[in-house]
Amino acid sequence: MKNDLTHINNDLHDSLVLKMFQRDEDIVEQYSMFHKKLNFEILWVQEGSGFHVVNEMKYPFDYNTIFCCAPGQIRHLIADAGLKACVMSFSESFLRHGHEDESGIYDSNLYSIFFGSSVIRIEKEVAEEMNDIALKMEKESRGDLSLRTELLRRYLKIFLLYLLRQYDACSGSSSSCEGNRLVKKFINAVERQYKTKKMVAEYAEQLSVTTNYLNQVVKQVTGHSAGYHIRHRIIQEAKRKATYSDLNLKEIAYDLGFDAPSHFSKFFKNYAGMNFTLFKQQEVEPGSSTFSLVDNAA
Repeated sequence: MKNDLTHINNDLHDSLVLKMFQRDEDIVEQYSMFHKKLNFEILWVQEGSGFHVVNEMKYPFDYNTIFCCAPGQIRHLIADAGLKACVMSFSESFLRHGHEDESGIYDSNLYSIFFGSSVIRIEKEVAEEMNDIALKMEKESRGDLSLRTELLRRYLKIFLLYLLRQYDACSGSSSSCEGNRLVKKFINAVERQYKTKKMVAEYAEQLSVTTNYLNQVVKQVTGHSAGYHIRHRIIQEAKRKATYSDLNLKEIAYDLGFDAPSHFSKFFKNYAGMNFTLFKQQEVEPGSSTFSLVDNAA
């Protein structure tokens, strides 16, 4: 692998970036300060040890440890010498890209991995296969052949499928804390029911915990309240439908479970930071406004 940074540029304006770090000074320079990313990011520590700090939560790591981070999370890396890492940063639009493709973070189990601040230990044999995919992505990024972007997208999806398989294999281990398990259940419940359940109390009752406790744990693990995740999912779907379909405000409102278009219009303006009509009129690249949600409520 290369010692410098490999940027995969494409027609989606840097929607996918792959970085291969082989020198300590490179990764230390990149991650020694607290920072907030606007895309989904995978940090794969292939060699070395240290701590990854996410929203003030400290996670230890050693070789073949993967951290899955969602946009908006504040992160910091404390690493020992001899660190070797691979970082993949990508937007929701890079996975989805196109009216015909409905697959993406928000339509799959990947949502719980990234928003649950998941830490995944990769088995040696699987790590070798995943590394081969990363190398193929790097090689493809240096060329200029036809269908390059689509091939890179498919490599990324295959990489994520391997990651999801490893996550499922280790999610029941005793090393997983109770808080992370609760957050995973909550995120999965939101993904299934956000159109019909919009109150934190409804999910708390379903998960057999108090509303305050659910908010406390979700906030501690993800950096955002439980209510934020519910609103975020609704706004994300509303933006997706506004961008990829010809549905109007009224049709989207009813599809998302609002009893009146006026209620949806007010909700969208409050939490998206602009009214629906203005958003619909803007020439917005799919996914570019994914994380403009205004977190102005607990």
